[in-house]
Amino acid sequence: MEHGKDYLVDISYVRSKEELHRLLKKALGLPDYYGMNLDALYDLLSEYRAMLTVTGQDEAAANVPELTDYLEALDRVCLDAEMHYEIESGKDENVPEEPEAEEAPEAAQEEEPKKEKVSVFFYCMRPYDMLPIAERYAAEHDIRMGWTTGYPATDGVDLAAGYDAVCVTPSDMGAEMLQAFADRGVKYISCNSIGYDHVDLEMAKELGMRVSNVAYPPSGVANYAIMLMMMCQRRIMQIMGRAGVQDFSLEGKIGKDISFSTVGVIGTGKIGGTVIRHLSGFGCRILCYDPYRNEEAAQYAEYTDLDTLFKESDIITLHTNATEENHHLLNAEAFAKMKKGVVIINTARGKLIDTDALISAIESGKVGAAALDVLEVEDGLYYANLEGKPIANRGMAVLRSFPNVIMSPHTAFYTEQAVRYMTEGCLAGPLAFAEGRDAEHTVL
Repeated sequence: MEHGKDYLVDISYVRSKEELHRLLKKALGLPDYYGMNLDALYDLLSEYRAMLTVTGQDEAAANVPELTDYLEALDRVCLDAEMHYEIESGKDENVPEEPEAEEAPEAAQEEEPKKEKVSVFFYCMRPYDMLPIAERYAAEHDIRMGWTTGYPATDGVDLAAGYDAVCVTPSDMGAEMLQAFADRGVKYISCNSIGYDHVDLEMAKELGMRVSNVAYPPSGVANYAIMLMMMCQRRIMQIMGRAGVQDFSLEGKIGKDISFSTVGVIGTGKIGGTVIRHLSGFGCRILCYDPYRNEEAAQYAEYTDLDTLFKESDIITLHTNATEENHHLLNAEAFAKMKKGVVIINTARGKLIDTDALISAIESGKVGAAALDVLEVEDGLYYANLEGKPIANRGMAVLRSFPNVIMSPHTAFYTEQAVRYMTEGCLAGPLAFAEGRDAEHTVL
C-alpha cells in the first residue's frame, strides 16, 4: 500500500529500539499520526537490525523483529483511518470508500475532546530523560506542553507566547525577563529546582505571577555530598590521576579517615538533616548550624554557632538556600576562622561562597581541598555541551587548575528518582495554580 508522502511525524532522528517503540505507540494512540510513511519505517527497521548484526549485537538484533507487530498494527490503523478521514496527499485507490453513516442518536454521539487545564512551556528540556516523563504526565492531566532545549536568554521568550506557564532551570529570571514573559501572557513560573533565588520575587508579585519550585528525595544530594567529603579526604583525584600515568607510589597520597574527623553541617533542613543522619553511621563528630532547630538532627549532631563550627570542623558542608542575608556566607573573614587544611563541600548554591576568597584560601593552604557541585556564576554553563569552546568564566578556570579541587557540573541531584519528581513537579505546580489552589511547593 502506498501511504501519504506528507510526513506528519519526523522519523529521521530515530536511532534506537526504545525511540521506535515510543514513536509507534504514539502513532497507534493518536489518529492524527495515521499519515506516517510506513515504507520509511520499514526501511529504518531493516537498517537498525542490520546495524546491530554488523556490530556483533546479535542478541539485540534478535529482539528487533518483534517490532514488526507494531508496524503491522499501524498498517491496519492506516487502512482504517483512510476510510474515515481525508488525507492531504490523496486516498489509496485500493481502499473502498466508506458508505455514509446514518445519523447517530444523540446519546451515541462522540464526546467532546477534553479541554486543556493549563499550558506549560519548558526551557532546558532534556529529551533523553525528562521528556518521556513530561509527556506522560501532561497527557494524564490534560496539559498542553511545549519545549526547547535552550535557555530563555538564548532561545527567546517568544517561544512561550500563548502559554500559561514556563518551566525554567536556574538562570536569569530577573525583572526584565519576567516582564517579557508577562507581556506574552505567562502567568506562572515553575522552577525546575529546589532553589528559586534566580527569580525576582518582588517583580513576580508586582506582575501577579505565581511561582512554584520542586522537591525530590533528599538522599541523592546528601549521599553525593558525603561521597565528595571522602573523595577529598582520601585524595582520590591525585590517586587516580597518578595511576593513569602508571605512578603507583604512595608518597603524597596519604589521606584522612572521616571517622576521626569533625564535620560541620550548615543547614539542617531535609538535605542537611539527611547528611547528618547518614554521617552518624561513620562515627565522626558532627557539628551543625541552622537558625531553625531540627530535633531529629539534634539526635546525631551538636548545634553550635557559626564561629565555633568554623573553628573546630575538619570538613564544612553547605546545605542551605541562598538568600540576601547569607550571600557569600563563606568569605575571607569566614575562611580566616577555619582550621588550616579544612575541606569545603558545596552541593547547595554557588552564591554561598565568595569565589575570589575561596581561591585565595586554597592558594594559601587554609583550604586543603574543595568539592564544588555548584558555582557562583553558572548561567548558560550547566547543562550545555561546551566541548572545544572557550568559556568566559575565570573563576571556574582558576578553580579547575587546582589539583585539590573537585568540580562536578551541578549533578548532585541527578538520579532517576529525582528527575521524575522534578519533571512531574514542574507541571503539577502550574496545574494547581490554574485550578485555583496552591501548589504543593508554592513559593509565591
